[in-house]
Amino acid sequence: MERRSFLFANLTVLFAAIVVSTSFGASLVETVIHMSRYFADPPASFATWYGDQSHTIAFWMPLQVGGLILLIAALVANWRSPLRKRFLAVGLAVYVAIAVWNGAYFATEVRWLLRVAQENVVPADFVGRAHRWYLLTWVRQVAMAVPFFAVMMALMTPASASGSVSQWRAEPAVG
Repeated sequence: MERRSFLFANLTVLFAAIVVSTSFGASLVETVIHMSRYFADPPASFATWYGDQSHTIAFWMPLQVGGLILLIAALVANWRSPLRKRFLAVGLAVYVAIAVWNGAYFATEVRWLLRVAQENVVPADFVGRAHRWYLLTWVRQVAMAVPFFAVMMALMTPASASGSVSQWRAEPAVG
């Protein structure tokens, strides 16, 4: 692997690791600290959500799109490194699956929950749906650990065609 592509391969994995780690860490904090408060006693507990979380899409969308772009770039840049390629492909596949799940279920359901919580009368299934959303948020959190650990493993794996550590050891100085 030539020096320029070696550097690019390492930098793409590094930046993907930074963004995926930020996303995983922020979602873990949000789930543990904020979501437990919001879902403590729905719909009454949703009142705290309106002020706190109205702006979060401006944080999450660029982070998620950035993670996706960087994971794709890292996979392409590390295509000739079999072990890194495997880690990054698994991480990217799970990351995309979570993104699809977010759009198909989480985003639409939370919009419905927040809208209905403001109405005078909530449907009988409201509390059940709110608790299901919160439970599935924990399942999603566990799933989000896969891209995190996959990109961390790729970051710790040498960028080489064979994946061998010995290829990248420094040669002794000739004196």
